[in-house]
Amino acid sequence: ITLRHALAHSINTASARLSQEVGLHEIVNTARALGVEASLPEVPSITLGTPELTPVELLKIYSAIANHGQADELTVLRAITLDDGTLVARYISNPQWVAEPAPVDALIDLMTSVFEEGTASPAKALGWNRPSAGKTGTTSLHRDSWFAGFTPRLTTVVWVGWDSVPPETQKLPKLTGATAALPIWVAFMKQAHEGETPEP
Repeated sequence: ITLRHALAHSINTASARLSQEVGLHEIVNTARALGVEASLPEVPSITLGTPELTPVELLKIYSAIANHGQADELTVLRAITLDDGTLVARYISNPQWVAEPAPVDALIDLMTSVFEEGTASPAKALGWNRPSAGKTGTTSLHRDSWFAGFTPRLTTVVWVGWDSVPPETQKLPKLTGATAALPIWVAFMKQAHEGETPEP
């Protein structure tokens, strides 16, 4: 199967095999360059998402990808003003290239297939029709579900999971990226893009 089909449909055996060809050390180096600070064991399952990352770390990665290989510090403050509008301080963006644009652009193109034919294709039925790229994620035992995706304007990460329930609990509903996280992502992104013209 093609890498596009494997990524779109979350066929993880292809990712694990690719990790052996690329080299686990290179994967860890790339993750570090994109902003991951968590422990990253050099094992084939790293490509399946086995390292425990926070939503903020995942947002760093996807933001750098969405920006064609440029990373910037994440901030919740853009500026500080007085009541009368006088500017006190402004956040100064200082993006850095952390990956070559050409392979990142190829990855973005592959990730659009997740929406077009893959695990995020249910977004269309939820009313999402803007050009987007992203990836679903589901942990073993279906305890955690993720959706990380972006448009040219905004990158958003959604996590839904059972963080405080013992793993042996079997009565929990099974979560997947497509059924639990994706609908929240779509609802938020629809509001965030309201009135905006879709961009390629």
